[in-house]
Amino acid sequence: PYCWGNGVYGRLGDGQDLNRIRPSILDLSLIFDYQLTLGISGGWEHGCSIGTYGQTYCWGRNQYGQLGNGSFVNDMSARKVSFP
Repeated sequence: PYCWGNGVYGRLGDGQDLNRIRPSILDLSLIFDYQLTLGISGGWEHGCSIGTYGQTYCWGRNQYGQLGNGSFVNDMSARKVSFP
């Protein structure tokens, strides 16, 4: 996938807090255990993706717990969401 724009809070998912004025490719293969990305959804200041094995990964601002990681801490890189 490609991402660009305002990178504050890690909302681009590239592990950095930088703005991107051009599309930048994100190598998510290591984070996603070499799964293909089936879909990406963007929120106001966060994003989530689903992989071929049905696993969900989220990144960005987490002010209200929207990343589903059990905390309110922002995450600059995609992290796997654990479901009960």
